[in-house]
Amino acid sequence: MKDISRFNIVKEFKKLFSGLEIKIEESETGLINLTNSSGKCINITCEQETYDIEMGSTKYYDDYLIVGDTFIVCILYGYNNSFQNIEEIILANGLRGTIKRSKENIALLLTSIKYIFKNQQFDFDGLTEIQIEDLIDDNIIILEINSIPNLLDEKGEPNEELIDRLIYSVLVNVSSKEDILLEYRKYSYAKDSSLLEELNESKRLSVDVMSIKNLECMQYFMSAESIQAPHFKYLEYYHIIEYCFLKTSIDKTKKLIKNAIAVEFANGKMDDNEYYELFEQMFKHYLGKDDNAEEFQLQGVLCNDLGSDAIMKIFMGIELDFKFLGQSLFSDSSIVVNNLKDIYDFGNKKFKDNISDKDKDIFANEICRRIYKIRNYCVHTKKSENQKILTPIKSNLSILENDIIIIRALALGIMKMFD
Repeated sequence: MKDISRFNIVKEFKKLFSGLEIKIEESETGLINLTNSSGKCINITCEQETYDIEMGSTKYYDDYLIVGDTFIVCILYGYNNSFQNIEEIILANGLRGTIKRSKENIALLLTSIKYIFKNQQFDFDGLTEIQIEDLIDDNIIILEINSIPNLLDEKGEPNEELIDRLIYSVLVNVSSKEDILLEYRKYSYAKDSSLLEELNESKRLSVDVMSIKNLECMQYFMSAESIQAPHFKYLEYYHIIEYCFLKTSIDKTKKLIKNAIAVEFANGKMDDNEYYELFEQMFKHYLGKDDNAEEFQLQGVLCNDLGSDAIMKIFMGIELDFKFLGQSLFSDSSIVVNNLKDIYDFGNKKFKDNISDKDKDIFANEICRRIYKIRNYCVHTKKSENQKILTPIKSNLSILENDIIIIRALALGIMKMFD
């Protein structure tokens, strides 16, 4: 991030008007004076007192972002027409903020001017003054989070990892709870504002936002939320579960080592046979074909780490008719969840009460197998490997709709569990 003392407003405006015969200089009565080749001037101005206060409280700036001692303010964009002003967000640890369609934060607008400038022709004959807000793109949304402890480190520099985590925590929660899809352009490969649509009329909302610690998983989630192609969307949610495979392996190894240390402290020196059994488990875990298979690791994360109880709770919270789980997909009967009839009331379209632990475990493993099979259809395209391949046509991709809802819910559960 750049220190705000390095910000030069004249340089930023010269970049905007490079190639044009316009003289740009700092204004005594506003921000910038624009003078054309005929000597006619336009004064770009703002509310001076607000500008002084905001620039004075800002310590650092970056693409679409400013940072103060205890606050961050950043620019977001809406992917669709679902945005409503969220007048209050409550994060973990009591942090609060807002998300609004706004052009009020002058410091943020100026430091991001090259990204949000609305290209226009200046009428030097008819205008003598123009407000900075009138030069800004109409589609921007501003997120502000306040009273953040430890935002700056001992050297007074911003904690960039914390900043990114807070912003993405808001994006994930707003998308999953309110179905409002927002984008933080700093990390986006698509920076063309023409892709954006008009936003709906504002309504007040309050959102309780859980802070999620794992930034990479949140970035996978938001990428999945924005992808339109169903098979790629499915894979991006799958990446969140796959991300946890190594963590599971490390946790198992740590547990084995701790058990060995505990035994040695309790019983004295372990004999060679005990060490042999311990390290045989470790080598089997890392080198055994079955233990390292993709499907085996998927079961480890979902069935063991998340657990069948949590999986059942997640499914019960999804509003779907789950009879589709008992039907083949892509003419592949191995995708069918075979024990669905034991736990699901097809007539009332809900899961039965008092499902046994055994049936929960079977169901969880059946779901893992289904997810893995669908993942393979989305990944593999060699005709020789499969009797049927998933060609990306509407009739094939549309039947993934319900399974995408499932893996999305499980991905959210995984992110929350590992935090």
